[in-house]
Amino acid sequence: MNPTGYDYFDFGCSTGANIKYMQDVVPNSRGLGIDIDQRKIKLCRSNGFDAIQCDILKLGQKKMVSFVTMSHFLEHLPNVNLAEAMIRKGIDVAKDFVFIRQPWFDSDGFLLLNDLKFYWSDWRGHSNKMTSLDFYLILKKAFDQKLISGFNIYARLPVAASSDKTIIPLDSPIDQHYYDFGLHGLKNQNISIFPTAYKEIVVTASVNPVAEIEPFLLPLEKLTLLKKVGVSL
Repeated sequence: MNPTGYDYFDFGCSTGANIKYMQDVVPNSRGLGIDIDQRKIKLCRSNGFDAIQCDILKLGQKKMVSFVTMSHFLEHLPNVNLAEAMIRKGIDVAKDFVFIRQPWFDSDGFLLLNDLKFYWSDWRGHSNKMTSLDFYLILKKAFDQKLISGFNIYARLPVAASSDKTIIPLDSPIDQHYYDFGLHGLKNQNISIFPTAYKEIVVTASVNPVAEIEPFLLPLEKLTLLKKVGVSL
């Protein structure tokens, strides 16, 4: 594969939604979507984006692009070990940084105790429910091995009470979306969530300690820094 002319790889690009996001954030950047699913590659290309079918883990260890993105990709993998391999591969090929986003799963236990759940927490497609601790353990290992100069873990979009539409009754069918009384029935809307839950987790890992990551975070409103290790701008 010849990456000449590309600024970044989008691992698990699916239909290209994250490449579209990156175009809005950094209009002059050029991204290449990579996915194992040929059907998704066709859809990504039909949406006007460059994409190739490829086994990501076979990319090699050569620095190929400035950065690697993984947006709502890792939760669809079979397990955390494969997710760690994908993150390591991102570190292998990125000169500057790795940028990750996924749904928030840290609060599933608290919600369970109150007969509630996030609508996305039991989707059939979400087989790898990584928490902030999982990301910390994976990236701390890479940091200790001097593969990265540092990393930040953020929570995005706080959910402070069970009245939020992302929360549905525990016994609702799987593969649901926003709370709908007609579909999901009655729920207790008066439970305060402590500590506050969130809708998304965002992770940045710096390969180059002076790489500028801030422009990629600015559009993501309501970010809370959970953990900072080493030098990660």
